[in-house]
Amino acid sequence: MVLAKFGAQQLPTDAQLVMADEQGETKTQAMNKSLGDPVFGARIGSVKGPLTYWIRCNGEDTEPFQVTVFEFPKLVRADAQLEFPQYTQKESKLVQDVRRISGVSGTRVTWIFTLNKPIESGRLIAKDGQQVSLLPSSDDPNQYLAEMTLQRSQRFQLELVDADERENRSPPTLSVQVTGNEPPEIKQLSPAADVEVSP
Repeated sequence: MVLAKFGAQQLPTDAQLVMADEQGETKTQAMNKSLGDPVFGARIGSVKGPLTYWIRCNGEDTEPFQVTVFEFPKLVRADAQLEFPQYTQKESKLVQDVRRISGVSGTRVTWIFTLNKPIESGRLIAKDGQQVSLLPSSDDPNQYLAEMTLQRSQRFQLELVDADERENRSPPTLSVQVTGNEPPEIKQLSPAADVEVSP
């Protein structure tokens, strides 16, 4: 809402709200007078980018006022590059657009976070206090990496802070499920069900 208040002796018959976007395109809309108050008001339906506005009445314009916009930092997509231990004899793989991963103990994980904008700092925080810092990627200014070695099952929250110290709202949770490196189990397959002793 844009409200323009006038002195009792300066009350105009009508007033208009003039808006200009970044490209200089202007839009004008009539302002409505409040019942008995010397106030005119108008509503801007949606502010999608920076704009300048001023009030026009009696053929004259007020000084311009500026509106700026910002976005809170947020996660757009999370991918995970998994490097399995040598004993598994499994090739590395990229799991795309994921919030939950699983692997055997010792698996090396590189999280690849794509954000809506560059940030000042970011980190993964586990419930036990463990923290993993995010490092900027050389491929994309909105991409950040976090590396860890899977040791136990955990849940992490992704906390982001932009250059203006704005934090992300509702930090997403990332889950890690770890399977231990257990000793092999030997199971007899044959003979399977001899009721009596046989050669």
